[in-house]
Amino acid sequence: MRFTKREKNSIHVFDLADPSVVSNLAHDLREAKECGYTEIEIKFVEIKSVFPNCAAPIAALIDFEKGRGVTFNLMDGSQYVESLRLDSTKPVCDAVPANVLNTVWYFSEGHNLNEFTKVLRQEITERLRFAEGVLWGLDWALYEVADNVLMHSSSGKGFIMAQVHPNAVPPRIVVCIADQGIGLRLSLQASYPNKIRDDRTAIGWALMKGVTRDKLIGQGNGLWGLREIVAKNRGRLVVGSGDEVLSLDAASVQAEGLSFQKRQFLTWQNPGTTIDFQLIADHPLDIKKTLQFPNTINTGFQYNSLLDDRDRFTILVAEGPGTGTRFAGERLRQKCQNALAEGAAAILIDFAGVGVATSSFSDEFIGKLVVEMGFVEYANRIQLINTDSLISSVIQRAVSQRLFANLTGTDILLEDQ
Repeated sequence: MRFTKREKNSIHVFDLADPSVVSNLAHDLREAKECGYTEIEIKFVEIKSVFPNCAAPIAALIDFEKGRGVTFNLMDGSQYVESLRLDSTKPVCDAVPANVLNTVWYFSEGHNLNEFTKVLRQEITERLRFAEGVLWGLDWALYEVADNVLMHSSSGKGFIMAQVHPNAVPPRIVVCIADQGIGLRLSLQASYPNKIRDDRTAIGWALMKGVTRDKLIGQGNGLWGLREIVAKNRGRLVVGSGDEVLSLDAASVQAEGLSFQKRQFLTWQNPGTTIDFQLIADHPLDIKKTLQFPNTINTGFQYNSLLDDRDRFTILVAEGPGTGTRFAGERLRQKCQNALAEGAAAILIDFAGVGVATSSFSDEFIGKLVVEMGFVEYANRIQLINTDSLISSVIQRAVSQRLFANLTGTDILLEDQ
């Protein structure tokens, strides 16, 4: 099934949820250029959803063709596709809180991923509760894959998009990184000329431990480590390079004997590589065991600069998503639980600058946090500071109602619910 249709220099795109659309678009662009067109119109027709494994490679494809003299006019009836910035990606250094997900960003040698990763973590920890080790695994994977793009693809530029799927079963985070580089085959053939025969072989070798283009600049742990993380987390990994695509999940972590799918690519000299992975939010991950780290390696709380001298993590409620809705309360509760799971000894919840907090917000945030942690652990590890008398009263009532409902098995009824 095709998800695009070309009429002269106009290409209609009917889907951004099936990665086959990338190959379809690459094929149509190649045909249009062969017909002499250098001005291309792309029309997105009734797009219902967008996934990173479509958006990031398409952004890479459009940027690549722009560099070869092609101009694009993207047309979309809604503003949904427009927000992706497929033809006007911004650098990761421009990322700001609450504006990272569902948008394609680019990175290059001049852009540090550290700030982007911190902003991404801030956003996703308010949307999903992560089991121990998952956030560390995500950070490690982002840095390693991005480094592979910059060090081995010879393109010096990569494109990244992330989403959270809180309603999926199980809930997960989805990330796709795409480049316009020389691909795994050309990258590895210089070091393994007698081993790397084609794109299929190259993908299989790239997933092995210790395989790298140049031992002087890499140790070959990137894709192997990502494969191990995905396998132990029961997630999913899809690697596409050249004209081959390999999908791996927890049941199939070895490349040998698996069936590959074909895909279109940019050019023979720049076939590009796409790394698409999913991590299960609530499935714990033993990073030291998974990546065979020595016990002396610290894989605890990622941003130690955010902890005080007593290893306490502070949440500034006034800088959060608000204090009036259950949605806001759920996000802050998730953030608390994620910080504790990552190694924070305690949490300071600072209400400085907050003028009002509703009962629904207080129940969703504090009331449910008390129930989830248990009263004793909550009392030992959570401290509310800078609450005025009115907010304190609202929180106390919400907590008492939540505890009563939990003990009696009755429904909770709040005034502003």
